[in-house]
This record gives sequence, C-alpha cells and structure tokens, in this order.
Amino acid sequence: MKNMKSIKRTFLTLTIISMALTITSFAQDREKETVIAAPAAPFTYQGKLTVGGTAANGTYDFIIAIYSEPEDGSLLGEPQTIEGVQVVNGIFTVNLEVETGLFQRFETAYLDIQVRPEREGDFTRLFPRQQIGSTPYAKIADSAREADLLNCSNCITNSHIASGISGSKISGPVANATNAVNATNATNAVTAQNALNAVDLTSDQTVGGDKRFTGSISSDGGFAGDGSGLTNVSGTLRWNVVTGTSVTASPNNAYVATNAGQTVITLPASANPGDVIKIRAQGDGGFRISQQAGQQILASNIPKNSLVFTPRESNRGWTSITSSADGTKLAAVSWGGQIYTSTDAGVTWTARESDQEWWSITSSADGTKLATVIGGGQIYTSTDAGVTWTARAASREWQSITSSADGSKLAAVVLSGQIYTSTDSGVTWTARESNRRWVSITSSADGTKLAAVVENGQIYTSTDSGVTWTARESNRNWTSITSSADGTKLAAVVLSGQIYTSTDSGITWTARMTDANRFWRSISSSADGTKLAAVVLNGQIYTSTDSGVTWTARESNRNWQSITSSADGAKFAAVVYNRQIYTSEMSVSALPATTAGTAGYLTGEKFSTIELIYIGGGQFVAVNATGNFEAY
Repeated sequence: MKNMKSIKRTFLTLTIISMALTITSFAQDREKETVIAAPAAPFTYQGKLTVGGTAANGTYDFIIAIYSEPEDGSLLGEPQTIEGVQVVNGIFTVNLEVETGLFQRFETAYLDIQVRPEREGDFTRLFPRQQIGSTPYAKIADSAREADLLNCSNCITNSHIASGISGSKISGPVANATNAVNATNATNAVTAQNALNAVDLTSDQTVGGDKRFTGSISSDGGFAGDGSGLTNVSGTLRWNVVTGTSVTASPNNAYVATNAGQTVITLPASANPGDVIKIRAQGDGGFRISQQAGQQILASNIPKNSLVFTPRESNRGWTSITSSADGTKLAAVSWGGQIYTSTDAGVTWTARESDQEWWSITSSADGTKLATVIGGGQIYTSTDAGVTWTARAASREWQSITSSADGSKLAAVVLSGQIYTSTDSGVTWTARESNRRWVSITSSADGTKLAAVVENGQIYTSTDSGVTWTARESNRNWTSITSSADGTKLAAVVLSGQIYTSTDSGITWTARMTDANRFWRSISSSADGTKLAAVVLNGQIYTSTDSGVTWTARESNRNWQSITSSADGAKFAAVVYNRQIYTSEMSVSALPATTAGTAGYLTGEKFSTIELIYIGGGQFVAVNATGNFEAY
C-alpha cells in the first residue's frame, strides 16, 4: 500500500559492463556437432550505475532477481539482497549465486535489478531487465569416431555382428544367459534344445514333478526380492507414482498423483471383498476417482469441512481487521476512511472516529480494548470496544500494532523506525531495538513474547516484552507474522515467497507451501497455533489445520489485505482493499455417497489421502481419509 503515499525517487540508469563466466571446453580429433553452452553458475556481474546522467560514487544496496522473461515471466529462485556494494566512477561488481542447473532448464534468463543508496529510502527498479548470455560460447562435441575414447555401453547391437562369435572370445557375465546349463542351440534360453532340465515357460502350463530350488533360496524356502512385479495380492499394498493424468487402479495397490493437473484414477473393473486401494494427491490438480458400471463409493466416514465466506459492509479501502477471542466482536480500519466495529460477528457494523489513513488494528481477548495506528500519524486507543478513542504517542510511519490478551501490553512498529512498547494500555511508550523497515509485529497472550518482521530483512524475537531482541531466519521480503497464545508457535509470510512456521518461539523455521511462491499479505493463528489462515494479494485465502504443514485454498481471487480468526480457529474475518469485509464460520458434515455407476465420482484436493476397501456388490467404503473431498 505504499503507492498511496507520495514517494520521491532519483532516476538511475544502468549499463552492462560484463558478465564474467568461467567456462571449461575441450576438443578432440573427431567429427562433431557444436551447441551453445549455458552460462556458468555462480557468476560475476559488472555494470555501470549513473545518477541523473552522472557516474555514481559511493556505497549502494542492490536487490537482484532472475526472471524467465524480459517482462513479467516467472521468478527463478529467490531475489538476492546485496548490501554495501562499492561503486567507483559508476562501476560496480557483484557475485550472484544461482540455483544448480538453472541455466540448463531455461534457455534465456533476465536480471531484474533494484538499487538504492546504502540503507537510504526505497529501492528503485531499473528498466529494462538485462538478458543473461553465455560469454564466451563454450562448444562441446556430441559425436566421436574413435570408440576407444568412449565408455561404451550398449553401443554394439546385433547388426554389428556379421557371424557367430567363438565362446572362447567371450569373458565376463553374459546378459540373459544366467542358469544356462550345457545349452547348445538355445533360443532366448527359454525353450533350450539339448539343455539339461530345461522347462518351456513361454506358455501357461502346470509344472509337474518335484522341482526343488537350491542355492540362494532362503532357509525357510522363501523367495528373495521386493515383490515389485506382483499385483493383486491380498494383504499387500504396492505404491505407484502416477505422473500422467489418468490410470486404472489395480486391487491392493496405492497411487501417488503428482501431475499439476487433475489425475483421474479409475476403480478396477473387478475386485475381491477386502481388497484395498489407497490414493494420495501430491500434485496441484489433486485427483478424481472415477467409477465403472455398477460401482459406488460410500463416503459417510469422510468429514467434509465447509468454509463459506459471506461479504459484509460496503466497498472501502480496508487495510486491517482484528477479532475478539470468541469471534463475536470485530474491528476493521480503512485507508482514508473510518474505524468500523461489529458486535455480532460481522453481520452489522458501526462507523467510529474520523477519516484517517488507518493502517493496522488490534484487540484484547474480550474485544473491549482496541488500538490502531495511522501511517504518518498517531496511535489511537479505546477501552469501550471502539465507541470513543484517545490519541497516543507521536506521529510516525506506524505499520503494525499488537496487544496482549488483557490489552494492557501493546507493541507497535515503525517503517524505517523503531519498535515501541507500552505496559499501560498505550498511555506511555518506550522505544526499543534499532531503526529498521519494520512491517509487522505479534504478541503472546501475556505480552512477554514478541516477534516482528523486517521488509527485506530478518525476523526478530523477544522473550522479555520487547526489552531485548534476537535476529532470526534469513533476509526475506517479510510482510506479516502471527503467534500462538503461548508464543511458541509462530508463522510468517513472504511477499512473492513462501510461508514459514516455527514451533520453538522462532529459533528455527520451516518453509511451507514450497510448490509455489505467492504474494502473501497477512497471516493469523488460533490460540493453540494449529489452525492458520493466510491471504494473498490478488489471490485466495488459504487455511491449515495442522500448523501449516498442509493448506487448502478458499474463496475467490481478490485483493485480500488482512485476515483474523477466533481463538479456536473456527471463525475467520478478512478484508479486501476497495471491496468488502468477508466473514466465515467452519462447519463439519459427513460426505454423501457418490452417484452409482459411471456418472459418479469423488475428488480430493492436493495433499488429500484416501483409502478404499471393497465390500462387494460394486461398493467401496472410504476409510482413513485426510484432506478435502467432494462426492458427486
């Protein structure tokens, strides 16, 4: 939302000097066809920076990202922030790390560069993007005349052999000749004329007599192996990875669907009672279980989680929303508008205070104590659920505010400023930590554990109500952070990045939603930290019931700005900039049976897992299901 403020920028230009690459090439005395090699990685990038047409001198900070296209395109890897680069007469040099194999997977790539004087103001993006080339070209030979230069494997075929080869000239193991005993004139070592004890296994037959196995057979008479060639064996479950979009299942087999599109898995035409089929959706498209004639899936054992969002209030420049612990009292603020409060879980709303550039709002557990901040203005507090308000602190570029459960301890952050804490419900404030580009802060229920994030910086945590702070995780473009009531479980989101969670008060972090980077804007947590909800700018709402391990997409693509939840994680409220407020409550019901026959089917979203047991009469019973499903 920083585009709502007037930001003065200095015009910068960039000239490429070179991209220094280390390339090794070789040539051999043979006929060859040459191809252009990809650039080396990592590589050194050198450019010339000018300010207003004059060569720059001094220390500058850079943010450099690699994209697949000169405009828009996909982000290839994470942006790299390089601080304190010396620029002399416009010339600078930076070393860029890239993902292994990046240039082998993409034929072209472009550098997207942002720059600013060291730790001064916002970054300026330079246009156009700079194409990454291969300099010099490395050439490789892909064919050779002399076989003795090759490590030959499968390079001699039947066509190369004009006549028979004497057995005395063959040494080492011979493929497909294993267990041949005195076999002369043997064809494929299956029907072997003149071979001792040869049995013709090319057709279905009963092998009579006492055929005993000796040698490597185990002492209990069992066969050794992994059973990979066996199917339809009761009591076993073989896993199969399905990379395509369709497969017909076999009884007593399990399937992992990995395709980005929906994978259709058709039930087997015949099965025996007790046979099992298990399916896991690992790809974005999930799966669809299709039925054959006379078949049906009984799905009453599967819980169906319903989360329907209802639009509330009017279209406004909503920027932030907060909730009481029970979810009945809500408060939201709008940029250039008023504060709005609700006491009926968002059904009706009352306008409060005056038009201001309200930016963030927080609430006590009972919803009676509220605190909100103005970007470029003051902090305002209320002790009567928002009916009346008192201005606090000085005017600053406030970005976020958080509250303890009783509303007595508050903490707020300033963009390019400090962290401020209060122990008297906002009457007095104390400056903490250093000047940084703070964008979001969260608190435990007792206000002792705090966590805050820095734009293009790190996460910082405190266990003494903000007196001292410790830097955590890496430099990322963090946008929002949330905490469980006890402060042990944290979750934070990155703009054009991933979701990160911690179960040890921020000491260590795990990346979630690794399949895709999204423009995450805000995240909220239940009191126990198991239920999370996050929103995406011009994207969807995502919810998790397992502390962020798996996520389910909700609602439609909108310009979501902020989300909040009740303490039990059952009620959510989210706001859309220049649109409405949306509220929801989770309900759980049993999934119905599918329609019998080929018209019926069952779908599962990504990360859903289901096990089906055949009970006869064409019916499969769904058991041990996790995730989100729909029956049709």
